[in-house]
Amino acid sequence: MDKTKRIYIIPGYGETTRRKPYMKLAQIASDLGYEVTKINPDWAGGLMTDWVKSFVEKTHGSKYENSLVIGFSFGAVIAILGAQQTRFRKIILCSLSPYFSEDIKDLPPEVWDTFGNKHKVDFKKHPFPIESVVPASFLIGEKDWPMAIDKIKKRYSGYKGARKFFLVPKADHSLPDNYLALIEKEIKSPLK
Repeated sequence: MDKTKRIYIIPGYGETTRRKPYMKLAQIASDLGYEVTKINPDWAGGLMTDWVKSFVEKTHGSKYENSLVIGFSFGAVIAILGAQQTRFRKIILCSLSPYFSEDIKDLPPEVWDTFGNKHKVDFKKHPFPIESVVPASFLIGEKDWPMAIDKIKKRYSGYKGARKFFLVPKADHSLPDNYLALIEKEIKSPLK
């Protein structure tokens, strides 16, 4: 195994990398010669600011020049925000959640019944880093939340770094096998 290749995997909100899709993803990465680091945010004990800070602390100063980050949903938000502070070869943003400062006004009131005002105030601190030049693959299921699909398409089209976009057939806000197969393809594929 090439000791300079590492993949960080960050699950979606409330999830853990012990769930089957993330275990499959870790196995795919391992089979491709990557060391795998599973990042499990303390979902119950923090805010986006805390989750990003924790991720950066776990990756900052990494000697892995060929490292990639794969984030799903809130994990994708953590990945792209964290990538502004730590160098990665590429980030793979799966079903990127629309919870950046510019999204707050568009979210339905039910969201705040779940997350509360504390999260709302914290989300407002984090604009989408459209000026980022970190190479990124944007993936989302064709049956995901329509607002999320619309937002990710707009973010992709304005993103400054090297980028690719994929609408995953038949996928909703989950990681079925065809979604994992596309992630595997993106792990293998360079972005320039």
